[in-house]
Amino acid sequence: MLLRRLSLSAAVLALAVSAVPSAAASPPAPRPSVVSRSVQQDADALRDAGVTGVSVRLETPRGTVTARSGVGDLASGRPVPEDGHLRLGSVTKTFVATVVLQLVDEGRLTLDQTVER
Repeated sequence: MLLRRLSLSAAVLALAVSAVPSAAASPPAPRPSVVSRSVQQDADALRDAGVTGVSVRLETPRGTVTARSGVGDLASGRPVPEDGHLRLGSVTKTFVATVVLQLVDEGRLTLDQTVER
């Protein structure tokens, strides 16, 4: 009876061990590239400088690099979403361009002048 229990326990143990994937069988985790690390460090630096949340997407000939840092929602503390969208627009540029062209027309500045002038 004892021998039967031992052999049954050994069989169960052998089955359990064989079901666990070995570390050698699983591929190693990909190492982030120098560009990925640099972009992530820059995103973290912006967060550390006081920006609430940062999402970066850099498209290069070698592929796309993304980085996120900070929070996307202050109330819940949720991180910046991976697939976030930002609609960016402004009317300020239109007004500034109109005023600059009016000043050029009045002879008060030229388009070749520096911003300081």
